[in-house]
Formats: sequence, structure tokens, C-alpha cells
Amino acid sequence: MKLRLPRISIVYLYQHRDESKSYELGYSVHRISPDNDKDIEEVYKLYSEEVCRKRWLDNSELFCLKNEKNVPCSFAWIKIGKKHFIGEINKFLSFKKQNLCIYDCITPKVFRGLGYYPNLINHLSSFYSEIPVFIYAIASNKASNKGIKKAGFILTHKMVRILGCVFIFEILDLRNKFSHEKTD
Repeated sequence: MKLRLPRISIVYLYQHRDESKSYELGYSVHRISPDNDKDIEEVYKLYSEEVCRKRWLDNSELFCLKNEKNVPCSFAWIKIGKKHFIGEINKFLSFKKQNLCIYDCITPKVFRGLGYYPNLINHLSSFYSEIPVFIYAIASNKASNKGIKKAGFILTHKMVRILGCVFIFEILDLRNKFSHEKTD
């Protein structure tokens, strides 16, 4: 079955800021393994087993944030590399350096609006702080974009797909804004 994309898609690309605050709310983040993981049934309710197996074979990893009762509350896939596929615009994005891409995050409805999503993506960004961390969201997903900003990410690019053609607009040049090098 071929995926049908809308005629126009707008996707925002964000990068994590080094100086953003980290959350200390007693939550724990766990890597979910395809084999012998007690949370795998919960995962298969949100993502199909076929999708999960394909992503694990492609070296993606799945993480979940658990609340103080040890209940999985939010999930996120990650992949480290120089090239990432953005399904919403049906395009690979290539980068000069290795980076972490966070994608396809899901928070079950009962846990939405409680800060689990921003906590999870902020934790992942902090854990992988030695490389640039990116996340993207479809523009119409207001809750996701709000959570991304709350987690310390800043909008860097707007990607627009119109009738199969993709246009990428740079919003913020991070080389100047977040450079750690001193300039004279």
C-alpha cells in the first residue's frame, strides 16, 4: 500500500540548544529492546510490529519515559547518522556531520499535557549532547511543536512540500547563533 501524502505539507525542523535547562522531575528514560522487553506489548499498540522491526533493522532505537509509577508515558524513536528520511515530505535530509534525529514521538492520550513528551526529548538531547540533535514536526501539530519548544529546541528550518517539490527555508543560522568559538 502506497502512502498518500497531502498536496501541501509543511514541516518544521528544530535543533536543540546547548544551554537549555534539563528536567529533574523523577522520571526515568528506558531504551526498549525488540526482544525480552516487558513494555513491548504497549509499544505494539502504538506502532505496528512490522514498523518497529524495520526501524530496529535500520539501526533506529526506541526510548520511553516512565513516570514515578514506572508506567511508560511517552515514546520516541532516534537515529544517529548524516542522512535522515523525513516521511512527511518524502525526502532524505543530508547533513555534513553525524547528528541525532528524534522522530515519530507518541504520547498516549491519557498522558498528554502533563509534560512527559518535552521531558523525554529533553533527556535524549542531553544524553546525546556531544552531537547536534534535531527533531521535526508537521506544522499543523500544535501540541508537538509546543512540546518541542518547551524542551529547549529552536526552529531552524521550514520545509514545504508542494505537489512533490520540496522547498527548504532556513529560519536561523545556527553557525553564528550557537557557536562556541570566540570571534574577534
